[in-house]
Amino acid sequence: MKNLFKLTIVAGTLVVAAQANAESFNLSFTGDDGTTVNGQVDAVLKNGTYELSGGSVNLVPGGDNPNDFTAGIYSAQVFNPIFPAEILSPSGYFIYDNEILYGQNPFVSNGGLLFMDGSLELNLFSDGPSVYQIYENNGANVYADPNINKTPDGAPTAGLLGGALAGLLALRRKLFA
Repeated sequence: MKNLFKLTIVAGTLVVAAQANAESFNLSFTGDDGTTVNGQVDAVLKNGTYELSGGSVNLVPGGDNPNDFTAGIYSAQVFNPIFPAEILSPSGYFIYDNEILYGQNPFVSNGGLLFMDGSLELNLFSDGPSVYQIYENNGANVYADPNINKTPDGAPTAGLLGGALAGLLALRRKLFA
């Protein structure tokens, strides 16, 4: 039982420590037709680029044909075992990579970021510098002006790092008690 407790502490500490390089970003896309996508996402730094690791966005249709897009909250589709390479979305409609190129133009690749609401998929991607699109797997799509900002410095990282240190201290006390 003691060994199971120690293993649990070690595993939890490693998970928290691995997430210590995570960042949170505020995303907003405003389509040419007034459609908006806003939300907060989390990403983990891997080899100099960020991989989407969680979060969600809220899509609000706009324009002359508001029924083209489906309003809703879309959760990040975080499964990409071959990151940063592109992979086929669950429906097969998109190829995505979930790569955030913060500080670059474009800040998402042509593969883009994938979000899901049930069977609906939403892809936020770039066609090149300063050219972005909102695209849904029902065919609705629109060019958009994007914005991305990091949440206040250290917010997720400090909490995760603090949790990792607390776990290491607890482990040290248990191992050397």
